[in-house]
Amino acid sequence: MADREEIELTSLQAAMPLLNFVPSTLRFRNVSYRTNEKEILANISGRFQHGRLVALMGPSGAGKSSLLNVLSGAEMFGMIGTVTINGEPVEENDPRSVYVEQECPMLAFLTVQETMEFAVNMKMPQGSPPSLKGAKVTEILEMVGLDGSRATVVRNLSGGEQRRLAVAVELITNPPIMLLDEPTSGLDSVSSMQVISHLKSLAMSGRTIVCTIHQPASSLFQLFDDVYLLRQGRCLYTGPVENLLPRFARVGLHCPEYYNPADFALEAITTEHTEAHQTLARMVDDEMREINAAAPSSPTTLAAQLCTVKKIARYQTTWYYQLYTLLKRSVIASARDEFFLKMRIGMHLALGLVFGVVHYDVGSDAAKVLANVGCFFQLFAFVYFSNAVSVVNYADEVNVAIKEIANNWYSREAYFFAKLLHDLPLQLFCPSLMLAIVYYLTGQPMEWNRIGMLLGVFAVGAIIGQSLGLIGGICFDVGMQNFFVANACIVPILFSGFFVNAKDLVSILKPLSIVSFFRYQFHGAMQALYGYDRENIPCPQVFCYYKKPATILEQFDIDGHGYGRNICNALILVLIMQMEIKGDSVSITLPLMHAASANLQFQNITYEVRHRKERKQLLNNISGSFESGRLTAILGPSGAGKSTLLNVLSGFKTQGVSGNIAVNNEIISRQQYRQLVAYTAQDVALLPNITLRENLHYAADLKLSAEVSQLQKIKIVNDVIALLGLQKCAHNQSQSLSGGEKKRLSIGLELVSNPQIMFFDEPTSGLDSVSSYQVISYMKDLARQGRCVVSVIHQPSSELLELFDDIYVVVDGRCMYQGSLDNLIPTFAEAGFLCPPYYNRGDFVLKIAAMHDTNKADIEKLMVKSEKSVSASMHQGIQQEFNSTEFLIDGRGPQFPTTWWKQFTILTRRTTLGTVRNPALMGLRFFGHILFGFTIGWVFLNVGDDASKVLSNISLLIAFLMFIIFANAMTVILTCKLLGA
Repeated sequence: MADREEIELTSLQAAMPLLNFVPSTLRFRNVSYRTNEKEILANISGRFQHGRLVALMGPSGAGKSSLLNVLSGAEMFGMIGTVTINGEPVEENDPRSVYVEQECPMLAFLTVQETMEFAVNMKMPQGSPPSLKGAKVTEILEMVGLDGSRATVVRNLSGGEQRRLAVAVELITNPPIMLLDEPTSGLDSVSSMQVISHLKSLAMSGRTIVCTIHQPASSLFQLFDDVYLLRQGRCLYTGPVENLLPRFARVGLHCPEYYNPADFALEAITTEHTEAHQTLARMVDDEMREINAAAPSSPTTLAAQLCTVKKIARYQTTWYYQLYTLLKRSVIASARDEFFLKMRIGMHLALGLVFGVVHYDVGSDAAKVLANVGCFFQLFAFVYFSNAVSVVNYADEVNVAIKEIANNWYSREAYFFAKLLHDLPLQLFCPSLMLAIVYYLTGQPMEWNRIGMLLGVFAVGAIIGQSLGLIGGICFDVGMQNFFVANACIVPILFSGFFVNAKDLVSILKPLSIVSFFRYQFHGAMQALYGYDRENIPCPQVFCYYKKPATILEQFDIDGHGYGRNICNALILVLIMQMEIKGDSVSITLPLMHAASANLQFQNITYEVRHRKERKQLLNNISGSFESGRLTAILGPSGAGKSTLLNVLSGFKTQGVSGNIAVNNEIISRQQYRQLVAYTAQDVALLPNITLRENLHYAADLKLSAEVSQLQKIKIVNDVIALLGLQKCAHNQSQSLSGGEKKRLSIGLELVSNPQIMFFDEPTSGLDSVSSYQVISYMKDLARQGRCVVSVIHQPSSELLELFDDIYVVVDGRCMYQGSLDNLIPTFAEAGFLCPPYYNRGDFVLKIAAMHDTNKADIEKLMVKSEKSVSASMHQGIQQEFNSTEFLIDGRGPQFPTTWWKQFTILTRRTTLGTVRNPALMGLRFFGHILFGFTIGWVFLNVGDDASKVLSNISLLIAFLMFIIFANAMTVILTCKLLGA
């Protein structure tokens, strides 16, 4: 195992080249990039050569991810300059390159094996034998350490495991150019070494590999050939790794002995060395002028190079094979989402009963014809919205599709039709179930041809609804797609013929009835119910105006024999919708009050989750204690249970938990416990239109008591901003912050209240070395003031690890070590694990932890010894059994530092500000209401003072109420989606 992990540069082998593979050099000249008023990239140039592995480095917010977006062609708007591959301009979705973004969404209900099989089927040539595809899957899964998780559903993977899977699916085709944004984010040191080593092999085979990376370990940094160093959008160094330190030494920046060159470079460009930075930038500019002047420009040479490149197909598979594979994946993913499936069927069943009971026997009563017509019109509207609004549930899948389409997995059209076809059985079954109930209870004629015609109308309505939902999902973000879905039906409903006949419309509005899909549905349903020479309807009264079906059809201006034409017209609209899909589519102290000590003890904690028909144990009888006044680091391999342990200890997970949790040896209720605890999760969730400073001010208003004055709150906010290095972006909205800046802001939101117990899940993720050191230094300062501070952390540098007092190592849901940092190496040495000199102790621990499967006996000895030591050191005062029901938040009492009314006013102010800051959506909402007002006014012109149009006037009120309800309902859905509800 050790031999496999200690990867020497000389042992790396080049990966097998692809067919039609052409070594490609990526060149960019005078590239500038701006967003709004902020300059992200400032006239930079560079050259990334084939056969080289390039590290794109820089502080958080330096422009690394933006540069990758520009180089990949994903971000062209706002960019100035030229980007070429072998002399030819880079195109959007260029098949010669693939871009793996930092945030890689995946389908939550597929297993690892199914995800890889789908990727292989899409990304390898269609004629490849299954054995070759299977071997490729096995090779990559073994490389990223997921071979043992083939049957695990993606949503049950840890954050690090999901990152490894996201990298794995893009490693299948090995394109000539690979751009990766933080491929090691969330990975332990061994997995990071394996991934970067594989990228190194790809580069050695002639490919161009560029990846951004934060704080690489010394051994990891040695794998890179070149470095491209960014600071505030400018390049300070580009060239071989071995020339980095000599270049810095020329400008007076010397690296200490036994210091990681990557950490030194990041620290040097982050600290204030203005003159040295300017000199470095001038050196880079001079070098790039010489390189660009010597670049080949012969058209003949370039044509020869590009001859083979142009033969590379954008897609490896045919359109039909893409459709088949996408359809298969969609069916599997949908079948696994049992809750949504059951809710969908149950909702149709329940509403069928409700509609049937409310409109009981109206179909066989000529006196209740209008009620019968209204019943079926409402059913059409329900079928439309139930399918169109389902795009909210597919929001994550749409993000997956956008990423895969951008990387040339398949076409937009294939995805669109696959989503339509995969849902077709449910689109037929659910409306059929509802129709059967309503049809029987409402007393419609028992004629199979009429039932079949109605079913056809419902099926077409479902397809139209989902088509509009998918168009909204593909062409717009979450906010705009919901606005689109809610408003796309307004005009079709108004001009359906139910409210006003087409012949009564103002001449200028009559063409709108032609494009109303509701009109064709409504007419088709009326023909199914009353057309095709239906017999007279029974009339229990003396006189019934609508006794003859022909009278009903005449009332709504409908031909009694045009069903096929109406269905065809509706299907034509579906095809037009599909054609309209667009491609564009460090020591800073806050004024803190010293709090009473809070020692946290937990004993025999077990946590299980349901995994298919079995239960999977994530925490296995784990115990430990975290003391006040000490900063504790939780270390462990990816998937070991570190984040799960924090979720349990913070009280956010209660179901499936057993064991004891106490503070100062006392069991307390969750309501009391949550007053003491603050938890910053790994994922960043921020309101997009609120500035950084406003976010912190609102957090202070909500989390600090009324006794804290506004001046004190402002002081705390200012200190947090200064501590986290956010002064330059304090007035930027959250949506314009970089990934590292968002992470720092999310930490700052919890820091304003300084609780007694603080949990942090990966607080340094996305941060450069200097920012990471500042954050951990502040956490150290909090611990010194008497607080219990616990943090999960991946791959801490030696300098960073020194800040921690205690270490808690988790392996497979069990504790392998708990104790001080100083006792770490002696304890492992007693078990036969010796740490080499000049080796990061954090990397050493993770390396040993990763050997659990191959060296189980020795690791087990460590675990048993650790568990005995923890049990012996813990106080005996914990006797009361942990009760999860006691830990449910009820929102009463002194749980919140502010009153309900104060919370309401603050949240209202924040929500209003966020709404005002989104002028596009706000403007569309205003415009939509104004347009609807004018439209409905013209449609129902003068109906209020005309006795012959009383029914139309009533329809006006119904249409108005429907618009108000749906327009505001979609706003609530949007808000919940943005907040992650």
